[in-house]
Amino acid sequence: MEKVTLFLLMILGGVTLGVVFVNPEGMKQKQASAAPLFEFRSYAYFDITADGVGEYLLADEGYHYDNRELLTGVSYYFRGENGVDTIRSHAAYIYNDHTDFNGSVSYDQTGGYKLESRDVRYNKKTSTIVGKRPFTLSTKEGEFAGQSFWVDTKAKVLKAERIKSWIVVDENTSLKGKH
Repeated sequence: MEKVTLFLLMILGGVTLGVVFVNPEGMKQKQASAAPLFEFRSYAYFDITADGVGEYLLADEGYHYDNRELLTGVSYYFRGENGVDTIRSHAAYIYNDHTDFNGSVSYDQTGGYKLESRDVRYNKKTSTIVGKRPFTLSTKEGEFAGQSFWVDTKAKVLKAERIKSWIVVDENTSLKGKH
């Protein structure tokens, strides 16, 4: 009987030490905001004002959390000077006034250029797009590549660092330059 009691006390002591010092996986408390409040399929958002639809966003899936939204398969359309500009990406996080587009991102300016990069931030309040990764810019005149960029979508201004360009002179000739 003493051996059985001693054995049970050793097991009880081992379990107690394990719970106190080891903290097995699953014992940690989950954060309250870890799970989305809402989940959407075929997500669509429209900003309708007295002037009409100013912007709209389409996504394959959407997850709404307390302070942000996560979207996948994103196409964001907003009114520009000459038509509708578009930003597309694999995923996007929407916070207050800005949206982080992640993965392969393309920005198409109506009648202008197409910019492709990874991981860019769009600030709705200032109408700017900022990217800190390499990018490619395609226009009718040629192609440009650089390391980082800043775009003012209202003023149609692009600022970039370390630009390389390929400008088409005519259909048979092209100039390559480093600027």
